[in-house]
Amino acid sequence: MEAIAVRLFLADIKKEDLKTLFTLLLGMLSITLPAQKNILRGSVLWEIKDPKSNNTSYLLGSMHILRADSVVYKFNKIYTLLGSCRLYACESLGMTDSIEAQKFTNAFNKHAKKTFKYWFGKKAGLVDDFFARNFGVKEKISTQVNNEPDLITQVSDIQTLATIVMDSILTQSGLQRHSSPNFDEAISIAMRDAKKPVLQLDSAAFLSENVFSNASFAKDVTGYIKVFEKLAANDTSGLKHNAYYSVVNTMRQYYATATFGFLLKDKINNKAHIERNKAWLKKLIPELEKGDVFAVVGLDHLFMGGHYGLIPELRKRGYIVTPVNLVPVNK
Repeated sequence: MEAIAVRLFLADIKKEDLKTLFTLLLGMLSITLPAQKNILRGSVLWEIKDPKSNNTSYLLGSMHILRADSVVYKFNKIYTLLGSCRLYACESLGMTDSIEAQKFTNAFNKHAKKTFKYWFGKKAGLVDDFFARNFGVKEKISTQVNNEPDLITQVSDIQTLATIVMDSILTQSGLQRHSSPNFDEAISIAMRDAKKPVLQLDSAAFLSENVFSNASFAKDVTGYIKVFEKLAANDTSGLKHNAYYSVVNTMRQYYATATFGFLLKDKINNKAHIERNKAWLKKLIPELEKGDVFAVVGLDHLFMGGHYGLIPELRKRGYIVTPVNLVPVNK
């Protein structure tokens, strides 16, 4: 399946089939939540002690699209734990695994193709205009997406748009270097090199269904386009209370010290996230009893506003969960 033409306009986004789709979808389900709340300051890395066995494991909160040179490459502790763990747990194996890739493709293509207007509504023209002005794309993005052969390629296209816009915002904000892979790619490379067994927490069917129950991910593209326009115009007052730019502020804290003064706050009625965390815990808990698990999931899954996150749920079950201090490597 061919990627849309706009991929050619950012040097660090490779034109390839769907290998990065899972990372993009995980970002869709995990970090585009705009609401935030001042509820905790702590590390993005947490130690977990099993109440029965007293064995230790670790949980790392990822901001999927942050570049690795901002976090992963800065902290030796992450690589030390990755190298010594018994089992690596992640949200999905994605397109790096041919069996899971086929499951994902099949699960998505049970649904019919959608129109660009279905995804973006009245703001479809805003998307076409943004890519025409900023990346010189001659053929309308809407036309390209409408002409795709199946749903999974359409979703890949839209997630590529989201990544390009967010990449532009991060670059404009001085938060990344284009030469670095993103957070998840760097972790995946490290785990592949370590040749450790991997536990996939998600299922293809669940993810495909929730693309539609969380259809706002496409509309988030227009939200981030507006942020980019305000950044380009140095409209600091307009950004001050912008819900989408607040995600960038969280990334700024993550980039600086791998700590955060506030967490992305999921809506309590977001059943998809709640059910997703519950499904993960069913797979994680038997492995946590054995110990030496290194789990990486989206940052907002750790607390979800202090209610249904993985850390509160583990503590309810008697687990001792404490933050780990990360000391950056001197460059």
